[in-house]
This record gives sequence, structure tokens and C-alpha cells, in this order.
Amino acid sequence: VMVWIHGGGLTEGAGSRSHYDGTALARRGVVLVTVNYRLGPFGYLAHPLLTAEAAQAASGNYGVLDQIAALDWVQRNIARFGGDPDQVTIFGESAGSWSVQTLLATPLAQGLFHRAIGQSGGVLASYGSTPQLATAEAEGERFATTLIGAASDVTLPAMRAASAVDVMATAASAEGRIRSRPVVDGWVLPDTARAIFTAGQQHAVPVMLGWNADEGSLAAGRAPEDMAAYGAWARETFGDDAPAFLELYAADTPAAVREAFLQAYGDQNFGWEMREWARLTVKVDQPAFLYHFSRVPPGSQTGVYHGAEIRYVFGNLYAPGAPHDYSLLDGWVSDLMASFWVAFATTGSPNTPDTPPWLAYTPLRDELLDFGDTGVHRLGFRKAKLDFFDRYYAEPMDAHPGDEGAGDETGVPQP
Repeated sequence: VMVWIHGGGLTEGAGSRSHYDGTALARRGVVLVTVNYRLGPFGYLAHPLLTAEAAQAASGNYGVLDQIAALDWVQRNIARFGGDPDQVTIFGESAGSWSVQTLLATPLAQGLFHRAIGQSGGVLASYGSTPQLATAEAEGERFATTLIGAASDVTLPAMRAASAVDVMATAASAEGRIRSRPVVDGWVLPDTARAIFTAGQQHAVPVMLGWNADEGSLAAGRAPEDMAAYGAWARETFGDDAPAFLELYAADTPAAVREAFLQAYGDQNFGWEMREWARLTVKVDQPAFLYHFSRVPPGSQTGVYHGAEIRYVFGNLYAPGAPHDYSLLDGWVSDLMASFWVAFATTGSPNTPDTPPWLAYTPLRDELLDFGDTGVHRLGFRKAKLDFFDRYYAEPMDAHPGDEGAGDETGVPQP
């Protein structure tokens, strides 16, 4: 059984989107389940009144609870669809991958799945720290006051009487803005995902993890315009480590500045997250299989953009509405990736007699499988650059206030 959790920044998206059509994967012998979950303020709003009415004295993790409820449904019902409830793999991309990692961290998901695949998204550090309940409640109070109006009493009936349109508009406004993310509430999450993984307290299951070559295209609008602006940004962001950063991501022209900035954004927010996730999995004696996706979709103007791998994994390259005129080579890459994904869901290892060997990750070799025009193993992949962010994130999270903005991405951009 493979359970897909869609992306979209925890604010948008749906499991029904055409590029998530599971028909091709199902033909390979799996039962494919796609789920929906509450998003935005409906899924991630914490508020003292919501906390007070809950038997667990917690609020803010409704989207996570929806995902847990879906997995519980799978346990109770999937056998009727031909699925094995003891062979469940969760997988997701972007915020779906955030959700996969969150499900690995929450004790409420114990026994509900047995393998996990994360595509381009982790919540260990780069998207800001997971807030404590009190912090999230304060954000929720600002939201509620904006929604109801300062002249009126904020009550749950008043909040629930507001229209969905007003709720969404308030959550996106400057005054009432809330950030959709899980909360350390003492029930769904006893601590941050980073603390849980670092302590080795996550669910110990095999994982398959990776990211795309041009994830940084998400930040194209933030790129510094010239070398002076690039240097100023680096000093503001990395402080005393700015010279080391600028040596690793050197640039001597405005075009090179843009390329270096986007590469660094991808490495920090995606490459580092996925490699660190693999490292922390190995520490609990579970295998991790790391990948990098570098096949440029035909005609793409943003390279191997965020989400580019999804149609390859699902085998939906030639379906109506596909954004590119995919070639036979793309079909070969898709067939290889889908074979690996299904094999991993079936056995806990992507390896089969009919596919090239995929070595499990080790911190000593930093190996991964690069899906480009062929499948190639690479050792020490981007090691010096990813190691730089090891040092950066070794500091307490409150030392990186600028990271809070990194989580604004809301899913798969148009190619």
C-alpha cells in the first residue's frame, strides 16, 4: 500500500490533481491511496479557546490529525481493496514530505505505516523552528481578533460563524496572517521534529529521500541583483561565516550571483534537509536511500524545478495535460524511478534484479543515486556545500530569524 500526501505549503493542493493519478503505479502491483487533509487556518490554527475545549489541551495540528485518521482508515479497511495493512508506505512531496517527516515524529502514528518516502521537503531546520503551543496560540489570537473585529468579543461560535472565504482572507492578511505548520502541543508533537529525530525517537522505519537539481528556482524573485547586494545579503544571513559561504558559492557577475544564490537556496532548504534526514535515520539502524533528480524536463525554463519529479514517479508523463513534450528517454527515467518506488514500498529496499543497484546511504561516503539521463551513483555529493549548512544549523534555531521566510513556498510552481 502506498499512501500519497500532497504538497502545497500546507495551504493549498489536493490529492485529486491529475499528476497524482495513481493508475500507472497501481498497475505495478500496489494499492495507491491519495488523501486530503485540512489546510491553512482550518488545518493549523492554534488558539487558547480551541486548546481549552480539547480533552488533550492541545490545538493547531488538525491537518496532521487528518493524515493520522487517513492512515488509521487504511489499517481498518485497505484489505478490502487488496492491500496489506502491514505493508504501508507513506510518501509525499514538498509539504507532503514535511508531513511524512512529521508523521515519523508523532507518537500518534505508531504502527500506522512501515516505510516512508520524502521528496523535496523536511522540517528539521531550514523552514524555521516548529513553534511551541503558546507561540502558535498568540498568532491565533491575532488572527481571531482580525477575523471577528477588535470591537467584538472573540468566541468560538463567532469564529465558526465566519465564512470560509473570510477565514482564508484573514489568514493571508498582514494583520491576521498565520503560518501553516505543525505545533509542539504536547500531544501530537511532544517536541520539535528536529529534537525528536536528533534524540533517535522517531519511528524507526526505512526511508527513501531526495531532492531536485533546481529547487532554488522557487526563490528566483529573491535573488540579489549584483555582487554588492549578494555580499551584503551573505553577511546579514551568515555573519562571520559569510566569507566561507562566498568562497563556496563564488560569483563575479550579476548572472553568476543569481545562479549562486539559487543554488545555495536549493542546497540549504532541500539538499541539507534530505541528507540530514538520511543521517538521522541511519543512527536508528534503519536504511536510508538518498537520491538527486537532475533530468531536465523538455523545454523547462526553470531547469529541474520543484516538483518536476512527480510525474516521473507516478508514470504520468504522457497523460493529458502534461506540461512538457516528454521524450522516450524521459519515459525510461520514469520507468526506472517508478520501479524503485514500488520496490521500496514492497520490500523496504528499492533494489530489484531488473534495476541498477542503489546503495544505501552512509555518512562516511555520502552516496546517492542521481536520476539524470541515466541513473548514476555519486559519492560525496555537494559535500562541502552541505557541510557548510551543518555548521550553520548547529547553532540554536533562534539564531536564524531569517529562516522563517523560507517556508513561504506553496507547492509546485508552473514550469
